[in-house]
Amino acid sequence: MKLAIEDIQSTVPTTALAYGVTRVLTSGSSQGPTQHFLPAPVPGVRKYLGMGSTSTGSQQFLSTANGAAIMSASDGTTKSLLNFRGPGGFVQLLGLTTAIWQVVGGMNVGDTNVVANVTYTTSTA
Repeated sequence: MKLAIEDIQSTVPTTALAYGVTRVLTSGSSQGPTQHFLPAPVPGVRKYLGMGSTSTGSQQFLSTANGAAIMSASDGTTKSLLNFRGPGGFVQLLGLTTAIWQVVGGMNVGDTNVVANVTYTTSTA
């Protein structure tokens, strides 16, 4: 199976595709937070997001702008933001409904200090 691959520049807010792979290209630790957007999910379709550099700049993907939420925990609670906080972050999402992205995998540790490089929150602060 061949996936669509798109690159997003870190300083330009962009809406990602609802399918395929999105690489956020960053070039410096002082960039961000830049707020990008997740589209409404397509049920049954997987979406892959990754930080395409070693930057520590903050990049966020907001889901609520397009009427969706991100389910990142087994307790059923949802979040509105996916935050790439450090280098090497990677997330795999699955469209459960047209309003819910389910986190089904990814890489959450980016350096030897065991700092989470992907977090999920309800606020852009």
